[in-house]
Amino acid sequence: MDGGYTSESNKRVPVMSNPYAILTRKLGAIALGLLPWAASLLLLYILEREHLWSPDAPFRAFVSALIIAAGMASSFFLYTWLKRRDR
Repeated sequence: MDGGYTSESNKRVPVMSNPYAILTRKLGAIALGLLPWAASLLLLYILEREHLWSPDAPFRAFVSALIIAAGMASSFFLYTWLKRRDR
């Protein structure tokens, strides 16, 4: 076997037939894909908790939206990459 794949007439067919292994792999991809978004939300929480940003800071709403958008975009691209890798 070659890295979890079997070769039949030049086709790469995944060997994973255990439904629990497939479910675990899917849930792992979802959890890893959500990490950048969760990290951006955690960053915003820490900035607020440590009083590093005052509510009247200039462009606070804009920067917050950029941080969240960057986290969501990173999550989207990471999840897409993980799903394409499984093909």
